Amino acid sequence: MIHAIQLFAAFDEARYLAANRDVAESIEKGGFFSGWHHFTRSGYRENRHGVAQQLVRMLCDISSAGASEPLPPERLRVRVHGAGDLPSFEDVGRILSCDVLRALAIEGRELPPGSRILDFGCGCGRVFRYLTQIFPGREFVGTDIDGEAIAWSSNHLSHLGTFMVNGKWPPLDFPDETFDLVYAISTFTHLPEKMQFAWLMELQRITRKGGYLILSVHGAGVLETVPVQCHPVAEQERGTVGPRMWKPLRRLGSIVMQRLSLAKGARDAHRFSRDGFLYLAGKKTSGLPNFYQSAYHSQRYIHDQWGRFFEIRRIVNKGIGNYQDLVLCRRKD
Repeated sequence: MIHAIQLFAAFDEARYLAANRDVAESIEKGGFFSGWHHFTRSGYRENRHGVAQQLVRMLCDISSAGASEPLPPERLRVRVHGAGDLPSFEDVGRILSCDVLRALAIEGRELPPGSRILDFGCGCGRVFRYLTQIFPGREFVGTDIDGEAIAWSSNHLSHLGTFMVNGKWPPLDFPDETFDLVYAISTFTHLPEKMQFAWLMELQRITRKGGYLILSVHGAGVLETVPVQCHPVAEQERGTVGPRMWKPLRRLGSIVMQRLSLAKGARDAHRFSRDGFLYLAGKKTSGLPNFYQSAYHSQRYIHDQWGRFFEIRRIVNKGIGNYQDLVLCRRKD
């Protein structure tokens, strides 16, 4: 494991971009956020220069080992991943696991054999299947509120670790200071504020003093990409007006709804700027509770509010899958 930490920590962003000008140009045009993102997504398979060959071989081994594990049915892939296709499910799981290890490597954090690791909100094992390959000889536990995903994981991935269902609210069924590392990917991105604080307090309880947590959030950049929803005049109202009036009425209704939607978007942006946190309810995700919606966090909010529970070591913009912000926390001694 020390070898893996050293390899991941030694990845030199500037050297990689200098050796691969096409990647640097793609970043300038918005195609990739960083050289690291390009390398973990596709560069390790392309015989790129500017990176240690040992790291290339390690990523190839991690990829093949994780992909060899059983894959969940399409409905579970859609629930956790947003899409049902197998290649992207596997790619994203591998990329996220590399992002977790990269954060630990930069911190210089080692996890010796026997360490305990919790995947909080593990779903059907999208990240679990890869991190267990990176950390052999460690004890892995996955919890999730989705009973169907946990049942599938218990039946197909029990050789990798232990899986259990958690409730809507704490506590988890673990003693104090159980885990050396806790990671939660795309979990706090969906919880209302009061529930987040309850779970942060619980994760603080079960993390060992000096232990680390890697959590992901929707940052300000993600909020800016949320589309404004516009709803035209309902089709069911068509029968109540004449055909000549329908088109102008429908057009007028669309304009009114657009203005209302834009006004709501402006109010949401103002609330986020003022509070640093925003929880937006929208379409329900099939198979998950109604409270599972979309939450957004500013970096100021993370330091002010989450800093009450943990030492915030760093926040990496788009550090999770080139999309969500990575928050590296440490439980204070």
